[in-house]
Amino acid sequence: MKKLSILLLMSLFFAVTSCKEDDDFSNAEIVAQEVHKVMDDNNIHRVIGIHTGQSYVLPASHNDVGRDFEFYSHFVRIDEVAFNLDKLLTYEVREGDGVYYLLLSF
Repeated sequence: MKKLSILLLMSLFFAVTSCKEDDDFSNAEIVAQEVHKVMDDNNIHRVIGIHTGQSYVLPASHNDVGRDFEFYSHFVRIDEVAFNLDKLLTYEVREGDGVYYLLLSF
């Protein structure tokens, strides 16, 4: 998983620095596009947002953790909490109890 995180961060860096046609997009909008691509590529239907070092409840087949989320502009709303994608530090695909989810660290 650590290798996947590093790979994702490197691809994000290259996407941000090398795409000239994306000059009209903010950094947060570019991050949102990258996150959507990762979700599509990995068939992710759950998102968890945490502050670095914070603990969280694992999504499982018997609960709804991470199901209620929405991306809009440069924000993501997860359950009742909105996170600014400008503040996103890392993201990674994780698996717990047979459920794959995207962990966003702010």
